[in-house]
Amino acid sequence: MRRLRVIGLVLAGLCPGPLARAIYRLCFGYRIHPTARIRCAYLDCRSLTIGASAVVDHGVVFTRCGDVQLGDHVAIGPLNLFRGGTRIELAPFVTVLRFNVFNAIPDHECTGNPDSSLSIGRGSVVTQQHRLDFTDRITLGRHVILAGRGTSLWTHSRQQSAPIEIGEYVYVGSETRMSAGAMVPRCSIVGMGSVIVRPLEAGFSLFAGVPAVRKRALGAGDYATIFHRSRNDLPDDGYRPASPEGQPIRFEDHY
Repeated sequence: MRRLRVIGLVLAGLCPGPLARAIYRLCFGYRIHPTARIRCAYLDCRSLTIGASAVVDHGVVFTRCGDVQLGDHVAIGPLNLFRGGTRIELAPFVTVLRFNVFNAIPDHECTGNPDSSLSIGRGSVVTQQHRLDFTDRITLGRHVILAGRGTSLWTHSRQQSAPIEIGEYVYVGSETRMSAGAMVPRCSIVGMGSVIVRPLEAGFSLFAGVPAVRKRALGAGDYATIFHRSRNDLPDDGYRPASPEGQPIRFEDHY
């Protein structure tokens, strides 16, 4: 049955969009919105939901994945790999550009009971050539930017694991490393080449170094980096994070 499933998924991935959607719905029980666009891709998931106007581009591979939910207007660019995990959730307006690897080891040796799940919040962007190991849970809040290339998040060693969490409105520079148990607070900037090995404290901060430490508080001149619109089609949903003084941020100054 596994071999037949693989053959069916390969054939569906090679079919034109409307026919592919029909095969996915009738043969695999996937729920795909009529306006979603699926190009030549391999979608091996226990369950799959794709929202309105979402795009899955050429060469995208989901293999041995559990429950996968792609929200409205999600854009997954070419040649991205998603492997394993019990749950993958990409909120509306998430963008994944190209050549990224999202991997959860299916038959890991970790003690305890790791939560092999990946959650990426509304309007977040993963650019290119990043590697996220979600053998344990990885959570990216809304409007997180994994910028540049070469950043890696590792939630496990050989037998130990712990979740990684990045709060909302965080900009992470190129070639950053995060190990199991790392946490970045909301409304922060992580300098390129940083190594985060523990939970960081105090939002509205710049963190950098090996290991990363708080360098200074963010000023108004830094706000465009974390609050500027991540996509031209990202609507303002009325949400306003509070500044350290407790006042809502004026997005009009940064969008």
